[in-house]
Amino acid sequence: MRHLSADGRTLLSVGTGQVTRWDVETRRRTATWPGLGGAAKDVGFIRADASWIPEFDEGRAALRNLATGRRDGTPLAVADGGVEMGPSGRSLLVYHAEGSERRVQLWDARSRLKLLEIARDTDAKVDGATGAQVEWARLTAHRNRQRKDGRGTALTDDPAFTDATVSADDRLLALCVPGGRFELWDVAEKRRLAAPWLPKATIEQCVKERIEFTPDGRYLGLIDATGFRAWEVSSGKELPAVTYSGLKVAQLSADGAFLVASDGEEILVWRMDSPDFPVVRHQLAGETVQEIRIDTEAGIVRYLGGPEGSWGPAVHTLNVGSVVNTRWEQSPALAVEFGPDGRTLATARLTKDGTYLRFRLVDGRTGRLLAEPPRIPCRPPSKDVVFPSCDALLTFDSTGRTLAYGVTNYASAPTATQLSFYDVPRRRVTTTLDSDELGVDALTDIAFGADDRSLLLSPLPGAVPEATRIRDLRRRTTNGTLPGSVGAVTSHPDGDLLVTERGQAYRMPAGTRLPSVRSPGKSTALAFSPDGDHLAVGDGSGRVALWDGRLNRRLGVLADPDTTTYQYVSALAFSRDGRTLAVAGDEGTLQLWDVSSRRRIGSPLVTPGDTVRALAFDPDSGTLYTAGDHAPLQTYEITPDRAARTVCRRVTTGLSRDDWDRYVQDVAYRRSCPRT
Repeated sequence: MRHLSADGRTLLSVGTGQVTRWDVETRRRTATWPGLGGAAKDVGFIRADASWIPEFDEGRAALRNLATGRRDGTPLAVADGGVEMGPSGRSLLVYHAEGSERRVQLWDARSRLKLLEIARDTDAKVDGATGAQVEWARLTAHRNRQRKDGRGTALTDDPAFTDATVSADDRLLALCVPGGRFELWDVAEKRRLAAPWLPKATIEQCVKERIEFTPDGRYLGLIDATGFRAWEVSSGKELPAVTYSGLKVAQLSADGAFLVASDGEEILVWRMDSPDFPVVRHQLAGETVQEIRIDTEAGIVRYLGGPEGSWGPAVHTLNVGSVVNTRWEQSPALAVEFGPDGRTLATARLTKDGTYLRFRLVDGRTGRLLAEPPRIPCRPPSKDVVFPSCDALLTFDSTGRTLAYGVTNYASAPTATQLSFYDVPRRRVTTTLDSDELGVDALTDIAFGADDRSLLLSPLPGAVPEATRIRDLRRRTTNGTLPGSVGAVTSHPDGDLLVTERGQAYRMPAGTRLPSVRSPGKSTALAFSPDGDHLAVGDGSGRVALWDGRLNRRLGVLADPDTTTYQYVSALAFSRDGRTLAVAGDEGTLQLWDVSSRRRIGSPLVTPGDTVRALAFDPDSGTLYTAGDHAPLQTYEITPDRAARTVCRRVTTGLSRDDWDRYVQDVAYRRSCPRT
């Protein structure tokens, strides 16, 4: 038997030969006690980091001291319905059934005093279903734990299976009776608290112990058929719900800011202030998950994992620091753009009152603020409008020294557009264009021409006519159009080929449209490799098609059926050497691909979870920078040496010869993770 402490930092392992407490971070024993020996068959399950364990004595609950290996005193109470240790390690829940009456007692394990007793007549509340009719796939270890706690008979035969959970400070108790509303109790005052906000309980929620307090007792959460719900205990205020059916285990972080859960296939983490989609997804390797924990202070998720039916023989640790420790902007960015060398990042956000667009230039490596170009008005049509009435426009020239930025204001009639050109080194606006020069068509994208002497102005779909205009910046006139072109455009590094998100391709500067057989198809993101040899085309299904840089043929598709997420591709970037492609999804996924083999490179990178809008590699291709809707800037060291150092730091020792032969094979043994 094993138990992972509430913060995931301590593991208690209880066996017949030895009882050991481990510091998970250092992998060191902090305590060693005698094993249970023959008493192992009579004890309950270890559910807390404590020096005792419940033991059964002819249907009564007793306590066994793990440090001494002996029983403490006489039995406490009749426990024909089973027992459960409280998470504090100081309390014990005792269950007793007699006819239709169900009794739940809470005992103090140290003083041996009964803290609370609740009796319920369950005849009027049951619907006839029992634990035997509940689906236990991926939860058989959980069922085995309840049987170890003496709850097996009630679990299979009792339609009124009653369960309770206690807060970590033993102040509160939540009671689950099938058919009745969940109950909340004050232990010290021995009274039921008013909690009309709690829903009715089902037999499945009771037998699977689906309700739990956060470690600090501030929140109470439960798994239901739709996903996860949680409430602040003091006020009854409900947190935003996580809609995700099929969850097996779940736990809120101590501050209620994050939820970590598993559906049996993945480890998932949500931000509770914006739980539309998981911010972390970690694929499980055919294992089941027990006792999952999230430590926001350390930036890690830990869980017990192992084969179906076992109670997690191994502790797994996931680093999620980039998620929980990232500065999170509540107002989403309307536009995000890296400069051509990745050294500068431009962002655009609405001010709090929604009346202006605020533009910022930051160092693309450190996030340090470099400049704030003059903001531009955004006039909301009314106070009742929820969505922004403006759209931001951003693009750098090929040198990164000039930023074109602006706004399309849909609230005005006709639509008003304003663009400014900002000298980045000198920190000043050099030119401003308004609707008199730009026209009244709403713009959805702008881009510099290959020679930086022109600006491509792309309208929204449905514009009349649908055509991207080519604006001569010196003469301040329109000197050409690309008929049928709307939306974002991307230019070949040589400047003689232009591709649109609709899939049209044009030979430049003539603007001649290429035949449809050379169309890469509609896309949500486009990127040419720096040498122009490849074009990556991301679509709404999450796939990326790889073309040769001249659109003569499609080379292949980057898609892995084992990791299909059905997210649209939100951003693409090639490394400077063209060998690696970074692919971002709208739900925060970020995957590296090897271009030549069209294979994934490692597991997805952990992101803060919002939609990644912009990607950039550093000159040596060893660092990847990202920026998203809410997370301003993230940095990923992706060199093999860095990955090796990270692994060695976590495991402390390299592979033994036996492990090498098992996992590596066909390669001569050499020492890994050498000591420095």
